Amino acid sequence: MNRWIYYLIGLRFKGVGQRERYKRPSKFRIALNIICYILSAIMLGVIFAYGGFWAFLAGALFFGVILAFFSSMSVGKDIIYTQYMIANEQIRSERALDFNHKLVKLGYVLSFWPIYVIMTLSLLIPGGYLWFIPWFPFFVISILLAYMSAGYIEIFNYKMSKYVLCHLGAHLFTFVTGTLIRELIFVPSLG
Repeated sequence: MNRWIYYLIGLRFKGVGQRERYKRPSKFRIALNIICYILSAIMLGVIFAYGGFWAFLAGALFFGVILAFFSSMSVGKDIIYTQYMIANEQIRSERALDFNHKLVKLGYVLSFWPIYVIMTLSLLIPGGYLWFIPWFPFFVISILLAYMSAGYIEIFNYKMSKYVLCHLGAHLFTFVTGTLIRELIFVPSLG
């Protein structure tokens, strides 16, 4: 298994000399970055001055969670792509498929769990049908990402029907769980 990873690393090193020359950022871009850094420092100072340490901590926690979600999706995509390259090279060289199935499944879980968690959390919004406003965009995003990731399924020799059923089950689970929590816990406590 490690030889395929070494092979992929070797392919990256082969392409190093063929890259275009590094283009330095323009003076406008450097000035724009400096202005944005100054404005962000001023915003942090204002938040700290008016909201105190706890507002600063709450904002850091909020953006940290968003960063964790995006990082998880990026790491999952990279894991899937690495195993895809290994499987693709094995098929091209007419060898038996020998990739890490557990890593592929972990990659799919890391790629999709943030979306399904956000969909579940959006269903917890009380107040009639207000939950639909944040839920629908993430529903569309999850369908688009599932459709875009379906191309890897054939290379890994997985069944497309199981892939579709996994996503359908995740959608149903998040919808039912979020709705039950909202209706049984949050709505009665508001009344």
